[in-house]
Amino acid sequence: MNAVAASRERVSRLEGVALASLAVSLVVGWNHPDALEPAWRCAVFLVLGPALGAVAIAAMHGLTEGEWGVALRPWLGAGCRGLPWTFLLAVPCALARVSAVGTVSPRAAVFLLVRTAIVVAGLGLSARLMARSCAPPNRGPAPKWAPPFALIAVFFLTHLLADDWLTPATATPTGTAFALVWLVGQSVSALALGLLAAIRAGLDPVRRTGERRTLGLDLGTLLFAAAMTWCYVAFAQFLIMWSGNQPREVAWYVTRRAGIWNEIPALLVAMNLAAPMGVLLSRRAKNSRRALTLIAVILAGGQALYTGWIILPDASAWAAVLAVLFAVPLAAGLRHVTFPSAEATR
Repeated sequence: MNAVAASRERVSRLEGVALASLAVSLVVGWNHPDALEPAWRCAVFLVLGPALGAVAIAAMHGLTEGEWGVALRPWLGAGCRGLPWTFLLAVPCALARVSAVGTVSPRAAVFLLVRTAIVVAGLGLSARLMARSCAPPNRGPAPKWAPPFALIAVFFLTHLLADDWLTPATATPTGTAFALVWLVGQSVSALALGLLAAIRAGLDPVRRTGERRTLGLDLGTLLFAAAMTWCYVAFAQFLIMWSGNQPREVAWYVTRRAGIWNEIPALLVAMNLAAPMGVLLSRRAKNSRRALTLIAVILAGGQALYTGWIILPDASAWAAVLAVLFAVPLAAGLRHVTFPSAEATR
């Protein structure tokens, strides 16, 4: 009973912070209306990305199985259930983008609507299937074809989602690997947030999953592998584009060398490469609740920073402030709607 009361108290505090953040964002947005669209788009993708990553991770677990996925199942399922809600949150961005495209070319606006409908339908179905696979067994298993279907759908439809909605309409091309880099990063974010939520709910990293393995070793190794994969594809994309030296492609990086944005890549390297290498190469750290919590926070924050680095440099400085203010109530609302209580996961 004490745990239930404590959980309700945390939710009440979170709702209070969310309402305060929303009130401040309305004041800032009233004075800087030009920053509203990119800020809201960034905030939506800050909550959409981990949900999309949860669908991908749940699909991979459905194909490979393993104790690590069972431990994260309630939290991956929560992310899958949250994905359709984020599409509803993206409606204002969609209306603004379609209106802007329609003034230039009505045919292009129609094609954009068709592509968006395909993305929403495909990813929504994938999220529903993976949410069912993460549900307790007494609710009925998901079809055997669900994990491969969801993984293929997420991989291909993410390219349309990233190209049409993640970047501004006037942004220069960011390379063919851009959507892959973003998807891998959001998988890292989903793993990190799922691990963080599971630890807060009482996950014991030293629980045995094999003769020489513990659950913490499995989860820590998986998180480390995902982070290193993101570093590899992100650097490979940068190296190929910079070596090609095509003005239309390099200009995307040049824009992000202005002002404070020039310091972000160093932070991304520290948070997504140096931190996991310094912590997750240690077996002792993988079996420590504190170490896993610390690295999960750092990696989730690193991917949130990367999402902001993609969207916000093309907007005004106030868009970054508004994006953070908008993201708090959006995340609080999704948590309240989709996440199970700690007691339900034990």
